[in-house]
Amino acid sequence: ALQNMSSFVDFALFTSLVGVRAGWNTSETNVADLGFYRQLDAVLAPLVAADNSTTLREILALNYVTAYATTLAKPFRDAHFAFSAALTGVDSQPPRFRTCLSGMDSTALGMLMGHYFVQQEFKAATKTAAQELIKGVEVAFGKRMHHVPWLDNSTAALAAAEHKLDVLINKIGYPDTWPSVADIAIGASHFGNVRALTLHAARLDAAKVDAPTDKAEWDMLPQQINAYYQPVLNEMVFPAGILRGSFYNVDAPGALNHGGIGAVMGHEMSHGFDDQGRRYNAQGVLKSWWPPSVVAGFEEAASCVVRLYANYTVLAGNETVHCNGNATLGENLADLGGIANSYRAYVARLTADADYAALEAKIPLAFNGLSPHQLYFVAWGQNWCTLQTPKALKATIANDPHSPGEIRVRGPVSQTPEFAEAFQCKPGDAYAPLERCSVW
Repeated sequence: ALQNMSSFVDFALFTSLVGVRAGWNTSETNVADLGFYRQLDAVLAPLVAADNSTTLREILALNYVTAYATTLAKPFRDAHFAFSAALTGVDSQPPRFRTCLSGMDSTALGMLMGHYFVQQEFKAATKTAAQELIKGVEVAFGKRMHHVPWLDNSTAALAAAEHKLDVLINKIGYPDTWPSVADIAIGASHFGNVRALTLHAARLDAAKVDAPTDKAEWDMLPQQINAYYQPVLNEMVFPAGILRGSFYNVDAPGALNHGGIGAVMGHEMSHGFDDQGRRYNAQGVLKSWWPPSVVAGFEEAASCVVRLYANYTVLAGNETVHCNGNATLGENLADLGGIANSYRAYVARLTADADYAALEAKIPLAFNGLSPHQLYFVAWGQNWCTLQTPKALKATIANDPHSPGEIRVRGPVSQTPEFAEAFQCKPGDAYAPLERCSVW
């Protein structure tokens, strides 16, 4: 039991204080990192000794103040920014309105703000068109499965993969129901309000223990420019925030939308079959559902991707830094699958819909001579335009499971033969290698 793993931490008291109901099933606690808890006493023992107890209190106080630093008086905010600036190289604090908005997004009021955002900025037509776009990418992905050498030699594995794709849940724009914040008391103190909202969120989380999973819940706010795949629910979520701007416009050419949000949809879809997602079956259960021969084939194909990205470097100031092909494998696989399958969906739409193809044929007139196929890849490049300080770039490579923006463009397009064809790259060039990695 978790309680027996530490003689210093009273887990029963902790769960009671954070609001977990009495009598919850402690025998079924989900511990993500058992090794940490097994080593916990060895770490805490010297800190709780009489002569060192001050150190432990100081650590706890520092963590608490750091968590709320941006809500406190200016000296605390300045000290917090100075510390983060040393890590990121950013030399100026964001405008106050951005600080306030991001602060609210991190509390229970974030979803309330999202409700107003959706009412003002998100049209029903956008949701319908996005659902159609996702369906096209899903169909393309399903057809692709029949041409993946290491998968289609196993009838059972192919059928299971198709089934997982068929039952994949798509959530678009915003949740079907909005959580209530009526019971939150808002006062005159900003710090007090943030603390009250934090406690409210903690109580909501605690109430989920031993309760049925709410499959309608969202782990992202509607206004966020992001998306995610959740393996235990086999679902993809695309907030309204990413269904606009350079990622998506219902009135934009299909090439832009497929290379923008379409490729992101393909990216999230591919996560269900990457190095981690493949371990979960169609019901989100963590179990082996591929035979060993298919797993071996996948791992061999994925190892090519590891080597590809390990050879990429970026310039951080005057320092050349190597990317980490192992740490970023899942995201790289998703990028490769996303750009390839959304492109297949785009070509399928051009082939099946003459009116659509006729409109797309006008693209060169509006986009400086770019063909529809070239514009698709330009849209993919736009997705990952970033501006980072050298320190932030190095931190990305050290800690982020995603490759740097520049590599998220260079890597996938170099492995996509259609890019080389669209831009007439010579065989053997960096963007038309003689041997490519192919997984999905």
